[in-house]
Amino acid sequence: MTDSITRYRSKTATFVFYGILTIGALLVLVPFWWMIITSFDRLRSAAMPNPVRFLPLNWTLYNYEVAFGNVNMVRSTLNNFILIIISFTANALVATLAGFALSKGKFPLRNTLLIFFLSTMMVPFESRVLYVFQLINKIGLLDSYIGYLLPPVMTCAFYIFLMKKAFDDVPDSLMESAHIDGAPLFIIYFRIYLPLIGPMIAALAVLDSVGIWNDMLWPLIVLRSKELYTVQISLVRYVTSHPGIVSAVVMMSIVPIATVFLICQKWIVQGIATSGMKS
Repeated sequence: MTDSITRYRSKTATFVFYGILTIGALLVLVPFWWMIITSFDRLRSAAMPNPVRFLPLNWTLYNYEVAFGNVNMVRSTLNNFILIIISFTANALVATLAGFALSKGKFPLRNTLLIFFLSTMMVPFESRVLYVFQLINKIGLLDSYIGYLLPPVMTCAFYIFLMKKAFDDVPDSLMESAHIDGAPLFIIYFRIYLPLIGPMIAALAVLDSVGIWNDMLWPLIVLRSKELYTVQISLVRYVTSHPGIVSAVVMMSIVPIATVFLICQKWIVQGIATSGMKS
């Protein structure tokens, strides 16, 4: 009897728990669904329909046609992906090398150097954007991919800390064994330790991709040519009050990065679930 009551309470608690999660998920998805529906609805005015419609009254692709005609989303999306690839490559190289040195290296003031790196995260980028702009302008990198990517790559303290923690979880015995076999330090880093932190590198890829995709302040300042515009700059430059067209433009900007995020997220979960290490 007691076991039956315990199982009943356990099932009831589980049902309530997942019920609350479902309600929360629906509350989050309702505005997103509303935006999707509005992007496919042919609205006759610049005002939102009243009462709110959760299914289009007039199905149409007109909003997307206008959006494609006024916003060069293909070029902007391509620019974003180019920036993401370059940024991830540079950040992964810098962060993993620095993280490996801070985790496995034996040199004076190692912890002090780590604290110095982390302290840079306490200074908001907005408070130093003027000085960064002046520096990029003086070295002639204004209106270029390098000028846009150089400051974030040189100040990737969070990524360095993330990689250090990942290397901390890998046993030191692997390095000792490799040293005994006569392997050079770079080979130990590249061939032994780097493959073992694949999930963390994937997490870095997701964080960096989302950061590059959503960044607006710095590219708005440093990128001047229309050929170099990112998605966010294109959205800022195109101003309209029509809710259907606005929803279509926003959907066009969300779908690519959402797809990348979902793919990488699945890979991260699988990697973490299958890559446990013990000393």
